[in-house]
Amino acid sequence: MKKWLIILLVVGAAGLTAQTHEDPIMVDVEIKPTWKGCEVETDMILRENCFDKNLVSFFNDFIIYPERARKKKIQGQVIAQFVIEKDGSVSNIQIIHDIGEGCGDEVVRAIQHLPKLVPGYNNGLTVRVLYKAPFNFVLK
Repeated sequence: MKKWLIILLVVGAAGLTAQTHEDPIMVDVEIKPTWKGCEVETDMILRENCFDKNLVSFFNDFIIYPERARKKKIQGQVIAQFVIEKDGSVSNIQIIHDIGEGCGDEVVRAIQHLPKLVPGYNNGLTVRVLYKAPFNFVLK
């Protein structure tokens, strides 16, 4: 039985961020990126709930609580941000807040392994979308 729990909540922010490509990175879009299979939902709330559920499940199954952090009883929240590109891939992964002992590195590793997602849309066009996500590392 696992002796730890990692909780993920997907959170957006308002406005635009700096550009690294010619296309801007959006935060508030008409149709948010989603997990493959969730795009069939026509109700936006159900679509977002489907995305959140699949994302949480993926990270809870994928993230391994770092041994160094577990031994030192490190708990807390790692906050990451990343961009979901127009092709559904993930880029620009950054740790905004880290609790140390490998927890931030583990979050980056997990985000790098996300499958391609269904991209976001604004005004009928695919767009780059910024996501911020807190990852709670909790020992039981």
